[in-house]
Amino acid sequence: MKPELLAPVGTHEMALAAIHNGADALYVGMPGYNARGRTADFTFDELATLGVLARRYGVRLYVAWNILLFQDELSPLLPDLLRLCDLSPDAIIVQDVGLARLIRAVAPQQGIHASTQMSVTAAEAIACYQDLDIARFILARELSLDALRRIRRETDAELEVFVHGALCVAYSGQCLTSESIGGRSANRGQCAQSCRFAYDLMVDGQPRTLGVRRYLVSPHDLCGLRHIPELVAMGIESFKIEGRLKSPEHIAAVVASYRRAIDAAVSSTLERDPLQEIMMEVTFSRGVGSGWLQGTNNQSLVSATYSAHRGFHLGTVESCDKRSLVIQASHRVERGDGLLFAGDERCSEHGGAIYDSTALGKQRYRIEMARDFPLHAVRAGDGVYWNSAPEQQRQLRLSYQDKHRLRRIPVSFEVQGTIGTPLSLRVSDPEGRTVCVESTSQLELSQKAPLTVENVRQACGTLSDTAYQIDQFHVFIANDLFLHSREIKQMRRLALEMLDAQRIAATPSHVVALSEAQQWLAPYQVTAKSMPQVTTPRLNVLLRLPQQLEALAGMTLGTVYLDFEYGQDYGAALQQLRQMGHTTAIATNRILKPGEWHYLKTLAALKPDGFLLRNAGALQWLKQHQWDGEYRGDFSFNITNAVAAKTYQNFGLSTLCPSYDLNQWQLLALLRAAPEISWEVTLHHHMPAFHMDFCVFAAFLTNAVGYPQCGTICERHRVALRDPEQVSHPVKTDEACRNTMFHGIAQSSAFLIPDLKQHGVREYRIEALFDTAEQLRQKLQCYQDLFAGRIDNGQLVRELQVSELCGINEGQLMKNKAYRSRKR
Repeated sequence: MKPELLAPVGTHEMALAAIHNGADALYVGMPGYNARGRTADFTFDELATLGVLARRYGVRLYVAWNILLFQDELSPLLPDLLRLCDLSPDAIIVQDVGLARLIRAVAPQQGIHASTQMSVTAAEAIACYQDLDIARFILARELSLDALRRIRRETDAELEVFVHGALCVAYSGQCLTSESIGGRSANRGQCAQSCRFAYDLMVDGQPRTLGVRRYLVSPHDLCGLRHIPELVAMGIESFKIEGRLKSPEHIAAVVASYRRAIDAAVSSTLERDPLQEIMMEVTFSRGVGSGWLQGTNNQSLVSATYSAHRGFHLGTVESCDKRSLVIQASHRVERGDGLLFAGDERCSEHGGAIYDSTALGKQRYRIEMARDFPLHAVRAGDGVYWNSAPEQQRQLRLSYQDKHRLRRIPVSFEVQGTIGTPLSLRVSDPEGRTVCVESTSQLELSQKAPLTVENVRQACGTLSDTAYQIDQFHVFIANDLFLHSREIKQMRRLALEMLDAQRIAATPSHVVALSEAQQWLAPYQVTAKSMPQVTTPRLNVLLRLPQQLEALAGMTLGTVYLDFEYGQDYGAALQQLRQMGHTTAIATNRILKPGEWHYLKTLAALKPDGFLLRNAGALQWLKQHQWDGEYRGDFSFNITNAVAAKTYQNFGLSTLCPSYDLNQWQLLALLRAAPEISWEVTLHHHMPAFHMDFCVFAAFLTNAVGYPQCGTICERHRVALRDPEQVSHPVKTDEACRNTMFHGIAQSSAFLIPDLKQHGVREYRIEALFDTAEQLRQKLQCYQDLFAGRIDNGQLVRELQVSELCGINEGQLMKNKAYRSRKR
């Protein structure tokens, strides 16, 4: 089976560009609910029109409903969900497991794909979600070719891989940076693109000079074109292009290039159009690389010198004078093309249109720019980028606007008849649909102009205003018969209309009535009128440094979680905690990839009382190995509604931590709807923001690609990223060399404790970061005093302020404005 090429659609014109350049499928945002908060969404009527266009050309249509849903949204969204399912999209792409469960209940036959926002990085995670009947998993972009190959061998599920477009530095679905810094949730489509900000590198509390490298976590764009043969060979079902915010010309160039590469890989030929591949970058590029497909390369993933579109790197400036400049360039550029000159060492960047271009020899050109261009600002050695090509972009537009270049559906015509009977026309498409029409008049003997194969074909063959072209044409009639060509043309028009109607008809699926959907949802919306007051809350604590153990001596606590850097010292720590009489649990990594299960196997052998699980793969692995202990689910499962909560409870999680995307009102609504869940609420922590398969330590403190060449520099220094607001956000490393950036200001939800108690919450968590044992003990004692009524919230904040990096606030919990629509 040939793999599918999947293209993004943000406008109708983008759909045409994708279809007519060879896309097999399109994906589009769900109206009002999708991960591109800055797009102008299609209406349902426009979505229906898009569905007709896709079906006509035999192209599949997927609708991305790839955000988390809050509890109070579930009932109001039911009419939209039923309306969407009535349109029969080929699949709905989801992040929220609660939405997946809801779709399966209201439309049992509806296809569901798991979004990359679900952070699926292993076959074990796919197995965990088996009960949701998800047809396809869109894998995390951080997987290498080797990891993809292993997953392909270990699961029968359909797999989709991103091959081109923008890369997030953090795992999709695991990035809380926009949330924690700007109050805009990436899990709600409101990403503020915090990875594109300029940051200062702080090393051991002091700024480290990096010259012009300021965009420390802004990756180059992904271009997996040269890896298509390997991906095809391993059996990946779908190749995905990112770009719902890009131009139609960009989509045309990218789709055409990947169409050619896939077809060449399938047929084992070599077919390229170098200029069209360059146009992929001219129309949009932050610089390109293979992302993580060849593994993590901390030196090439991020250049850190720029974060916005520059275009194709054409060459360098050789010399310049007052009127013109000479460039060394890999390709000829013409008058009217746009160039950008970047002197990165001087933080200089200037762009404009070419007034004249003269070839001086092999790959050397004299360039005169438009009169207002500041030539004095350009220096020899500056980089030259090609970011506009009007003529080439016009050709790209013609690829989906010129009727002579549009995609056509090959059809087979068969014409037959005998004297005294109507002429019969049979038309078939590649999928086997067939229509038959007959003439209103009967065939008769010709007096002057008998029918021939040529004139019958001429009468049938005028298809330029349709989506069809004749592939095969067969005529079975005697040589001396006659029928007026007007009737034959009418038969052709009628036959194609009938065939078109069959092609564009949506496949009906069973969708329940609104009343049935509401009835199904009712148990997940029960608002508890009275909940038992919690008089003896359990205070749990998460430790990140072995020396923090000293703080716990003689304290009465619930569960003590261990989340040490590099996965070290757990054995000794567990023994010490058992001697203190504490219940223990170990936090798993946020991400586990193929070949990394030895981490979990080693931890399980230490026999903690439980695990604080952070991904579905870890949950499934422990269940498969019948590990006997408590399974506690962390915030990273992104639970924001009762359907998702009960789904994960059914998967085996005994205690759940609500998503950090919730503000206080949304959190309380969730607790009211699921009082039977054992909830654990994080009271005090530094919100984990970026979680990255990119090592800041290796990238900027060494010249190493990664471990072990880096010399474990992370063990000798503390690093933070200081944002434009001058807040320093500390970065920590796990044993797989993945970095987590924590928000520099701690968040406390102590003000919510009375409400949380009333809502039946018994377990509360305090998370340490770099606290000394003394600071942590002070923090724990303050919260215990708060529970006991010996101090109030104001006293607690005043007492703890000095022990935090940059103070304490209430963070996202108080931000209601974060969830307003940002649609254009």
